[in-house]
Amino acid sequence: TSFSTLLLNKYLLGSLHVQPNTLAVVQMVSTAIYGALKTLRYADVLRVVREAHSLWISSNNNKVTNDEESPTDPTLHNDGSGNKGRKLKRSLINMGFVGMMRFATVVLGLVSLKYVAASFTETVKASAPFFTVIIAYFMLGEKTPLLVSATLLPVAGGLFL
Repeated sequence: TSFSTLLLNKYLLGSLHVQPNTLAVVQMVSTAIYGALKTLRYADVLRVVREAHSLWISSNNNKVTNDEESPTDPTLHNDGSGNKGRKLKRSLINMGFVGMMRFATVVLGLVSLKYVAASFTETVKASAPFFTVIIAYFMLGEKTPLLVSATLLPVAGGLFL
């Protein structure tokens, strides 16, 4: 599927003159929607939609809703240690950062696909495992075992060929 996606993206960018940022937004929003639908139960999706709707209504009317599941409810998102919302806020910040990095990766990959050959784009993308190991070390403090790091060399080397 990766090869067919690559060819379809190249066709959309080259022949139909779709802008890379437009294509990236469509792909990322589709991925988020399909991923949410796959991982969340139907009841969870309805609850999130209701919370978002009530938040949108309250921000437009500048008043707090009386909905018992309102996001302004102080008992919501309590992590059990009295730090209401702190764990959720930290998780959202971390996921936001990861999401922005993923979005930047998609946009830059599509820009490169528009202006250079697909083979060169794939060669550059072959270095992704190295950057994953580096980012995991700096963001998570995760140390990749030497044997795993050594296996990255033939994999990436084969893709460079």
